[in-house]
Amino acid sequence: EENISPVNIIWNLEKISSSGVVMSNSSRHLMPPTNVLSAMKILSAMSSNNNYKKPYDNYVKDVFQTIERYYTDQFDCSSNENSENQPLLTYDLYELLLAILDTIDSNVVDNSKHNKRLPEHVHTAFTLSLLLLPPNNRRHLHLLLRLITKMISQPEKYEILIDSDENSKERTSSSVSKNGSSILTKTQKSLLLKSKLIKIFWPCVFRTQISHG
Repeated sequence: EENISPVNIIWNLEKISSSGVVMSNSSRHLMPPTNVLSAMKILSAMSSNNNYKKPYDNYVKDVFQTIERYYTDQFDCSSNENSENQPLLTYDLYELLLAILDTIDSNVVDNSKHNKRLPEHVHTAFTLSLLLLPPNNRRHLHLLLRLITKMISQPEKYEILIDSDENSKERTSSSVSKNGSSILTKTQKSLLLKSKLIKIFWPCVFRTQISHG
C-alpha cells in the first residue's frame, strides 16, 4: 500500500494529450526521446499509408531497431541480474496483476473464436490497476501497445521483421501459389509478426523480480 502514489493516479487521469496518451512527467527529458518517438511515428504511418516509399530495403528493420534497442535498454533486465531496470508494469504491481489474472474462471470464459475479450471484471481491474503506474511507464506502455496493434493489422508492410526460420516453418503448411511457390496469408503473417514482437518486448513489460538471496 505504501507504494501507491496518489500523484501518479491524478496525473494519469488528468494529464492526457490530444492523442489520448498520458503526458511525460519528466521535467528534464522527453520520454521516449525524440529519435524513438520519430521511429514509432514512421512505422505507425506505414500501416495506414499504402503509398509510403521506403528509402532503402532494410529501412523498416533499421527504424524498428531504434525502438527495440531503447525499450530493451530501459526496461529489460532479463539478461542481467544486476540491472536496476524494472519492467514497464513494475515489480510493485506484479503481485496485484497476478491476483487479477487468478480471478479468471476458465469455466466461464467464452472460448468462441469470435469473442477474445477479457471478462468485464478482469478488464475493469486491469484498467484501474494501470492508473497506479508511474506516468512515464504508462506512457511508454501505451505507445508501444498502440504501435504493435497497428503493425500486426498490416503485417505485410513489416515482413522483413519476421525471422526467416519462423517464416519458412509457416510456409511448409501454407497455401501454394499458381507458380508452385508457397505463400502466407495475411492472418499467418500477422501471427508470425505478433509472435516476434511479443518475444522481443514481453521481458520489457511484465517480469518477476530476480531474487538474490
